[in-house]
Amino acid sequence: MKTLFEIKDNLKYYGLDRVTCFEHPIAVVLESYHDGYGSYSYMITKTFQAYHIQDVENNEELVINFWKNYLGVDVISFDLSENVLDDIKQYIDDDIPVLIFGNLIELFYSNNYKLKNWEHLFLFVGYDEVRRLLMIQDDGHLKGTPSYELFCLPEEVIKNIISKDSFFRSNKNGYILKKNDKFASKTEKEILLYLLETFALAIKSKRYSESNIISRLCEMVDKQECESERMSYIINNMKLYFINTVKFKDVFIEELLSHMHKFNYPTGQAEELRNIKNELSYVWEKYTSSTLKKFLKNKKDIDHSIPNEINLCEQKLYKKIEDCIEYLKKYKNSELPGDCKIDYLTENNEDNLIHMDGDKIIFEFNNNKIYNTWTEDYCPKVYLGDKKYNLNKKYIIYATICIEPGYLETKFEAGIFMRFDKSDMYFGGIDVNNKLVFDCIGKSNMDIEYAFPHKITLFIECSDKVAEFGFMDGNNRIIKLHRAIEIDDCIEFGIACKTWGTGKRLKVCFEDYEFQEL
Repeated sequence: MKTLFEIKDNLKYYGLDRVTCFEHPIAVVLESYHDGYGSYSYMITKTFQAYHIQDVENNEELVINFWKNYLGVDVISFDLSENVLDDIKQYIDDDIPVLIFGNLIELFYSNNYKLKNWEHLFLFVGYDEVRRLLMIQDDGHLKGTPSYELFCLPEEVIKNIISKDSFFRSNKNGYILKKNDKFASKTEKEILLYLLETFALAIKSKRYSESNIISRLCEMVDKQECESERMSYIINNMKLYFINTVKFKDVFIEELLSHMHKFNYPTGQAEELRNIKNELSYVWEKYTSSTLKKFLKNKKDIDHSIPNEINLCEQKLYKKIEDCIEYLKKYKNSELPGDCKIDYLTENNEDNLIHMDGDKIIFEFNNNKIYNTWTEDYCPKVYLGDKKYNLNKKYIIYATICIEPGYLETKFEAGIFMRFDKSDMYFGGIDVNNKLVFDCIGKSNMDIEYAFPHKITLFIECSDKVAEFGFMDGNNRIIKLHRAIEIDDCIEFGIACKTWGTGKRLKVCFEDYEFQEL
C-alpha cells in the first residue's frame, strides 16, 4: 500500500471552459514536481489552442517538446495489461504518478454530467494491494470542486473506464511524466521568455483558431459530414471550442501576471494588460456569438473575415507582450526599483520564498511543500538583528502582519521570534485556526482562542526572565500570554512563517517591524 501524498492540486482554479480535464491532471503533476511548472504547461497549451502558428502542423508535439526541453520532463507511454493495479504499482513505487485515459460514463457517478460520453484523464497516485484499490486525485466525483481530492476506485472499475483515446495521439492508454537530466535546469526567466516569444509569434501570425473552426464547420456542413452520431458529437464540441477560445487567452494572461509579479512588474503595467484582456474578451465574444447564431440559422452563408476591431485589439495585446519580453530581458534584481532581493539575512529560504516590496517583507509560498518547525526547523525566517541582553532593560519586538485572501487553503502560523545564543527560540504569532500562539519551539506550546484577523500588529516584550506576548490596540499593548524564559548573553530577533498540512499557496506580508531597547 502506498500513496503519493505530495501530488496535490496547488493550481489556480479554472472552469472546464478554460482548462480541460485532460490538461488539469498533467499540470497538477508538473506543479507537484516543481513550483510554476503546472502554470507553464497551461500557458503553452493555451497558446496553441488560441492560435495556429505558421509552419506548425503538430501542436501536441511542440507542447511535449516544451515539457522535455524547458521543464525537463519526458512523456513515456505504456499499454495497460489485465493486471491494471500491478502496472500502476510499479511506477507509484518509484514515486511517479500515472495518467490513464478513460471515460466517465463507466463510473457510478457519471450521472453528475448527464452526458452519454465524457472522456477523461485520470491521475493515479496510490494503491492498496490487499483490497485491490487504486487512489486517484480528481474532482469528477465531487461535481467540480475548485481542486482535486483523493478518491479510491476498485481495480475492476478501472478496467471498465480505460480508453484508447489519447491527448498525446498514441494508441497507448497509460502515461507517466518522468524527470530527465534537464529537469529544473532552466531559470524561470528563461522559461517565461520562451513562452512570451512563442505567444507573440502566435498573435503576429493572425491565424486565429476561431477562423479555422468556423471554416471547418461550414465545410463539414457542405460535405454533409454532420449526419452521423459521432460527427454530431464532434461538431457540438467544435461549437463550444469556438465560443471558449478567447477564454484560453484569459488563462495565459492571468498565469503570466502571477509570474511577472515575482519580477516586480509594475502594478500599472499589470493593470493595462488586464484591461486589454477584458477588451479582447468583449470583442471576441461579440463576434463568436453573432457568428454562431448565423451559422445555426443558415449554415452555408457565413462571412469568415475577422472584424477590424479584433485585429486592433490583438495588436494591442501583441505590443504588451513585447513590452513584457523587454522588461524581462532587462530585469536584474540590483537595478530595478522595488528590488525583490531581500536586504536581511534569511534562514530556510532555499526555495526563495521571501522577497521585498519596498520596505515590506513578503513570505510567498507557491509550491506544495510544507515548512514546519518543532523538532526539526524548516521554517523560513528573516533575521532582523541582535542585542546583548541586559537583565535591567526591556526589549520589545513589533511586527504588523497582513494576510492576503486565499489563506484558508493552507495551515500556517505567522509572527515574530526571539532566541538566545545558546538557548531556546520563542515564537509568538497568529494561527489560521483562530488562535494566538506563544511557543517555546521544540519544548512547549501555549495558545489562546482569538478570531483570525486579516491584519494585526503583534509584539513580544521581555525583561528579566519573563516574556509577554500580545497585540496592539491603537497605542496600547494588549497582553494575552506570558511565560518564563531561558536567557543567554545575546538576544536575536526576527519574523517567521511556518506551514503544515496541505502546503497550498499563501502570501503573508510584514508591513512594519521594529525592535526597541528601553
